[in-house]
Order: sequence, then C-alpha cells, then structure tokens
Amino acid sequence: MARLSSIGTIIVAAATLVACSGGVTDSPAIDESLASNIPWTRLSGRIAYSSGCGGGGTCIYVIDAGTRTVRVVRRYEDSPIITDVAWSPDGSLIYYAILSFRSASSWVVESVRLDGIVASIASSIATQPAIARDGRIAFVSQSGSSFPRVCIVGGTCLELISLNVHSRPAWSPNGASILVALGESLYELPLQGGPPRAILRASETPVRESFTEPTFTRDGARFAYVRRSSASTIETEIWSAASDGTDARRLIAGGANEQPAWSHDGARILYRIDNRIVLANADGTQPITVIQPTGFLNSVAWAP
Repeated sequence: MARLSSIGTIIVAAATLVACSGGVTDSPAIDESLASNIPWTRLSGRIAYSSGCGGGGTCIYVIDAGTRTVRVVRRYEDSPIITDVAWSPDGSLIYYAILSFRSASSWVVESVRLDGIVASIASSIATQPAIARDGRIAFVSQSGSSFPRVCIVGGTCLELISLNVHSRPAWSPNGASILVALGESLYELPLQGGPPRAILRASETPVRESFTEPTFTRDGARFAYVRRSSASTIETEIWSAASDGTDARRLIAGGANEQPAWSHDGARILYRIDNRIVLANADGTQPITVIQPTGFLNSVAWAP
C-alpha cells in the first residue's frame, strides 16, 4: 500500500523569507467592521481563516482574542484560491496552499508572517500543509509520481495508492507518526518504518461512510474528524475518538460541517459550516457563530 521514495526536487525549502509575487497588498490592516459581532468572551488565542475580501480579492485574516481585533494579514488582488491554512507551533507563521489564476503555476504551499511577508515552502502541486510541534512540515504532493504522496520538507515522501488528497494529514503529538485518510478510512503512518495501521475503518454496509480531516488535541488523547455518509450528499458530521480509534462520539451534525480544530486546552472545538466559523464545547454543545465572512470562506485554523 505504501513505499518510501526520495523527495528529489519536489521540495523547495526556503532558507529565508522571500517577497511574494505581484498582485498583493503588503501591509496588515485591522478591519473594525468584522470585529463588532464576534463573541469575544468565548474565544481564546488566535484564529486564521482565508476568504474573499470585502471589495474584491482573497484575504488571509487573523482573529485575535487577546486584542479583540480582526486583521487582514495578506491580501491578494488577483483573487487566487487559498485553502488549508495552518499555524506554526509558535504562532508566528500561517501556512496555506494557494492556486493563482494570474500565472500558469499549479498549487503551491506558502507561509506568511503576521507582518505580511511571504515565503515559498513547496511547489509542484502541493497542498494540505500540516505542521508538527517541532516545526516539521508535511504536505500532500500530486506531482512526480504515479500516485499521490505525503512529503516532509527536507525529508522523504511516502507514496500512497489510495491517499485522499482532499484530507490534511495530522501529526501525532509526539511526531512519530502521521494520521492520513486512505480510501474511506483513517490510517496511522509510522515514520520510522512499518506498514500503515488502520485506526478507523469505514463501514460499507448498510450505509457507506468515509472519514477525513483528522486533528489531534494537544495532549494527544483524542482526535476529531469529519464523517461523510452515502445517506446524504450534502451533510457531514464531526466526530471525535480516542487516539487508538476507540470511543467514537458524534459531536456536530446537521449541515456541511468541516475543518475541525481544537482549542489549546481541548475544551472547545472550532469548525466551518457553510460559510460560517462556529465555536462549540468539546462535546459539541452550545455552538455559536464566531464570524460569517462577506466573501466565500475557504479555510480556518486555530493557533496551537
């Protein structure tokens, strides 16, 4: 099912931060109109999200509960698609995948500092960046091989025949393995060798299901994930399970629920439903809308 291969020239690791190409606005700016309806008393830390900007273009925003502000960290005037936002462990960088219609380039992974300076991280159809606690960067590559791969910057690529390229890999808290969606199920990939190990196997009868978008709590005790079912082509649910896949519990249902993210203490969970960012308790109770962008909401992440 899987084999290791040399990373070759797929990875372009940036030694220093470099300026982004044209079509951007460099200076971060506070958007006071977005901050007025946010339930600040329920929030902590910082939330990054990508969406269409008011007045055109595509923006990366940061909601900061400490300062009670919403900032535009980066604005692209040429309206690229920006997905898969993720924070660095120290909260100084936001990683994301970007597809620009201004050039002939394919999906690439970039990072942006909170002052708006951008660096290129990986190219050649690279998406779904996932950041380990020690700063290692994994991403999904769909170039240079017959099958999609999970690659690590400066390391190797793991070629996976049935990898779901629309699901971000999840680092285990100790960094020894990565949780990925293979087919409809979730598998643990040990980075020191050995075959993938099934953590959650999808059922095919009587209703076909699939699991994607795993994300661990900081202590590694549980992970959240998205469950899709053949019973509905529209609705998706957010579940959580113990780290070994047992004790699965449904947290959020009703609507297209995606992109779960845990709070630092694991007491709350953030997710996207339709075009809103919603916050709930860890058991799914007391959901409340954090923000509903005026433009299309692509991706959301909570700083660790």
